[in-house]
Order: sequence, then structure tokens, then C-alpha cells
Amino acid sequence: MSGFTIEVQHTPETISAMSHVQYSATHGLKKAVQVGTATVCLLLGTHLLGDIRAPFHYLFSAYGCFALLFLNLPARWRAEKIVRGIQASGRGFPCSVFHFEEAGFRVTAKGFDGPGDFHAYADCHRLLEHRSGLYYFISPEAAFLFPPQSLQEGRAAELKAFLETRTGLRFTRLQRGLTASLRSLLHTRRNTR
Repeated sequence: MSGFTIEVQHTPETISAMSHVQYSATHGLKKAVQVGTATVCLLLGTHLLGDIRAPFHYLFSAYGCFALLFLNLPARWRAEKIVRGIQASGRGFPCSVFHFEEAGFRVTAKGFDGPGDFHAYADCHRLLEHRSGLYYFISPEAAFLFPPQSLQEGRAAELKAFLETRTGLRFTRLQRGLTASLRSLLHTRRNTR
């Protein structure tokens, strides 16, 4: 399968998806603490846990609501800032071209004739699967996205198997708060460098 090429045309949707997945993948503990704190505050504020007197129970309830409402706000702000910057530049959304080789892949901007950036499979930090596509993390906070619309029919499974073989890692799914099991967390930990 080496020697094949994939083009990824970015859109506001792919940028938003990347921002949210990268934020969730790298700030999982922070989000879990925020959800836990918000839940306790809501329980205190609604008198289901303890007996907090007025007006303090309103403060606990308000904090709990706002903490849950703004859980993914940093990811949304980052995505909106990037999209506004691209739109303001007038150049359109970027199209990345990935050429997969035996030891790694090269990524260039479409229409660029240079060699591009080379990323060795041995340096892969993590492989992640999400409904928005396949993610190849080059560091704990930076990833490339291969959305389904960039892959031909059946090519996603082929790319997934190819990357798992070359990197020695397995694709994991993004675990969400209460749905994360100890087994899934250990699987994710084993498949992260």
C-alpha cells in the first residue's frame, strides 16, 4: 500500500472537528475534573447533597450549569479563530497532500512542488478513530485528520491497517467521561508513545 496519496481538503467542519478531538484527547483529565466539580456543585445547589443555605445554593447551581455549558469552549474558540483567520486571508481553506512511503509519509500543500514535511511512522504519538475520521497524532497536541470524504470507498479500513502495521500502535476511540472503562483507558495508554 505504500506509495499511495491522499488529499485532504479542509473546511470549517474539519477544522472544528480537529480542534474538538485534539482538545478532548489532550485535556481529558481536566474535563473529567470539571464535570465532577460541576456535578457536585449542582447536587449541592439543588439540595440533593447537603443543605446549603440561600443565597449560596444559587451560586453552586450557577457554577455547575456554567461549568457544563462551557466544557468545550476552548476548542470552539480555537476553531473559530482559525476559521476567521483563513477567511480573512482570502486564500481559501488549505488542501494537504499526504504521500505514504515505507518509513513514513510526506505532507505538502496542494500545488507545492517542494519535498514537504516528512513524518516517520516510528515517531507517531497516537492513532485515534472518531466519527469525524482517522487521526494521526505527531505529538500529544498536534494531529493530522483523514476525514471519510477524503478516502475512497473501503480505503479507510485499508489506511487504518496500514498505519497500525507501520507504527506498531492500534487505533483507539476517544473515550467520553462516564463511558470510559478501565479496560479502554488501559488500551489507550498502551497505544500512546
